[in-house]
Amino acid sequence: MSARQVEGSLDIFCGHPSKCPEGMTFVVSLDEGTYAKAPMRSTRIVRHIPNPFRGKGKPIDMSVIDMNEVALTAHMIVALSRVGDVFFHCRMGRDRTGIVKDAIEEILARSRAINHEFRREVEA
Repeated sequence: MSARQVEGSLDIFCGHPSKCPEGMTFVVSLDEGTYAKAPMRSTRIVRHIPNPFRGKGKPIDMSVIDMNEVALTAHMIVALSRVGDVFFHCRMGRDRTGIVKDAIEEILARSRAINHEFRREVEA
């Protein structure tokens, strides 16, 4: 499995920590104990988010997730992408990564909708 590009973005990627693409400016770890194989000059940022899954076959426990922290992390990643390429990951690049990826895609979709509406008003 390789790094996935976040929908709606040219410079935000996510996935398993071993799949960090070359040339990333920022690497954001969503699990404080996991390190990505990042390029030497990357800036590593840790934004630990508890895993909502309690192991194989266990029920999802979304009560451990602070969605405000997820939103802050997503906004931080979008802001960092204005400066350089960003790769974010958790231990396996699935659970926490997926939650943050969804939040980023929502932010980007809202931004596109606002920009589209603004352009339409300016052209009118």
